[in-house]
This record gives sequence, structure tokens and C-alpha cells, in this order.
Amino acid sequence: MFSFIPRSLVYAVWLVAAVAWLSTAWAASGDGDQPMQVEADKLRYEEKDRVSHFTGRVVITKGSIVIRADQVKVRENASGQQVGVATGDPGRQAFFKQARSGMDEVVEGQADRIEYRSATDQMTLTGKAVLRRIRAGAPSDEARGPLIVYDGASSTFQVQGVKGGPQDRVRAVLTPREKTTEPAR
Repeated sequence: MFSFIPRSLVYAVWLVAAVAWLSTAWAASGDGDQPMQVEADKLRYEEKDRVSHFTGRVVITKGSIVIRADQVKVRENASGQQVGVATGDPGRQAFFKQARSGMDEVVEGQADRIEYRSATDQMTLTGKAVLRRIRAGAPSDEARGPLIVYDGASSTFQVQGVKGGPQDRVRAVLTPREKTTEPAR
């Protein structure tokens, strides 16, 4: 049907469509309007299942968003909702960072597996998960645990430990913010 279109062009179009989930995933204001750039060693698209597989030193940038992983898999359902999963390799975890809109802050995280669901705007980090806030270029807050769930719609997160041992407990460092005249809630 499309035999006159070069295969590389078809793959490039699928590449952009497959990673479109990132435009809303961790986007600061204006990130969704920025061009997306993807680098990987390999792309495989399965039209029947609507799945794109990016492998080998995957780097995705879109505005202030940066995602690095060994593999990224994106699945889209019939209604256009997407689930993206970024995984690291044995020596390196998947990583993301994003500037927070209107603030001198960056949120970054890493885990063995990072999953984003467009339907709920929720990100789940599993396997030695870490979520950090960097304020004015300096590390501020940090949370660690086996499982971190970040809700982008409400800007909340929870860290869950598991029973078993000290390395399975939640760990957090919360740095006080500058004093303001507003009363604490």
C-alpha cells in the first residue's frame, strides 16, 4: 500500500508517534510544545500490537525532559492511551529528569524500571527507586525505596517499603524550605 514511501521515513514517523507519551508524562509548562529527539541503537515497531521497542543507549529529550534507558517500550491501546516502560541494564538504571515550571527546581528519578501511564498521568518507579528534587542547582529532597508512585495530576508521590530488611525500608531526606510569612498548614 505504501511501497513508494521509504521504509526509513515510515520508521521515523512511527518513532515520533510512539514516544509521544512523553509530551505529557513529565512535562513542564511548554515542554509539550518542544520538538522531541530520540536516539537509540535500534527501533522495532509491531503494527499488529501497536508496540514500539527502542533499544541500546536510548536518550529521549523534549524541552526540559531527559530520559535515559537501555530499553524503552511503548504500547498504545485502541483509544490512543499509552503505557511506556523504560528499563536499565544490569549496571545502570533508567533515569529521567524534568524542570518544574515556574520554579528553579528539577525533579529527577532513577529505578530499574520506570513506567508511565498516560490515562492516569501516573509514573511508577520500581527496583531501588530514587526520586530527587534539586533546588537552585543544589540537592534538596530525596526519597528512596523499592517502589515510588508519582501522580502527575496532583503532584504527589508515595514511597512504599516491603517487609524483609533494612534495605527494603523507605528512606527520605527533606530539606527545610526558606522561611516565608505564610503559616504552616
